[in-house]
Amino acid sequence: MAQPCIPSVRRNFHQWQTSLSLNFWWAPIIVQLQMVCDTILMLSREGFRDACQRTPPDAWRSPSGRARILSISWLAVPTAALVGSVVLGFSGAFSAPTGGDVGSIAGYSEAALIFAAAAGLEVLAEPLYVLAHNLLLIHVRVRVEMVALVLKVSTTAAAVALHPAAPLRSFALGQLAFGLGILVGFAGFFTLSAEGVGFSETLRVLCGVHTVRALFRVLLPTSFLREARCVLRFEIVCTQLC
Repeated sequence: MAQPCIPSVRRNFHQWQTSLSLNFWWAPIIVQLQMVCDTILMLSREGFRDACQRTPPDAWRSPSGRARILSISWLAVPTAALVGSVVLGFSGAFSAPTGGDVGSIAGYSEAALIFAAAAGLEVLAEPLYVLAHNLLLIHVRVRVEMVALVLKVSTTAAAVALHPAAPLRSFALGQLAFGLGILVGFAGFFTLSAEGVGFSETLRVLCGVHTVRALFRVLLPTSFLREARCVLRFEIVCTQLC
C-alpha cells in the first residue's frame, strides 16, 4: 500500500493547487507548465523504468548484472534532454513573444526552463530510483518522495510570500526543489547508508559510467579496444619515465 501513496498525494496536491487558483490569471499557465515537466518525465523515463523493473531478482545480485541494467536505465537522461528541447519548443519557451501567445506572459519562458530543469533532476535520479525499487527499498522511496514533496510546498509558499508579483517563478522554484530533493535524497541514501552501494558506485551510476562502457563495447571492435589499451599503457609508462 505504500507504493501508490506518494503518486496519489502528488495528484491530490496538484488538484487542490489548480482548484484553489482558478480565480487567478496565472492558473492555466501553471497547469501548462506542470504539463511541460510531466511530459518530459513521461516520454523519457517511463519506458526504461518499466523495462528495468521487470527484470528478474537474480539479475540484481551480481555487480555485473546490476551494472548492465543500470546502464539501460541511465539512457533516460539523454532521452530527457532530447525530449525536453522538443517540448520546450512546442510550449513556446523559445519563441519570440507575441500579443496572443502564452510566451508573451512575463516570466513564462524562465518558468518553463526551470520546470524542464526540475524534470532533468528527477530523470538524473532515475537509475537510483530503479535500484531502490528492485532492491525492495520501498521505505526509502516513500521517505525521499515525502521529504521532496514537503520541500516543494515549503519552497513554493516561501517564494510566493517573498515575491507575490512573480507567481510563475514561485511555482517553478517549488518544482525545482522537488527534483533536487529526489536527487539528493536517493544519492545521499545510497552513499551514506549501510544498505547503499557506496560513494564510488553511486557516482558511477549518476555519471552514466556503466552506460558509456556498454556503448564502447558495442560500438567499437575488440581489436581497436586492445590497441587503445596498449597505447594508453605506453603513454602511462612514458609519463612515469619522464
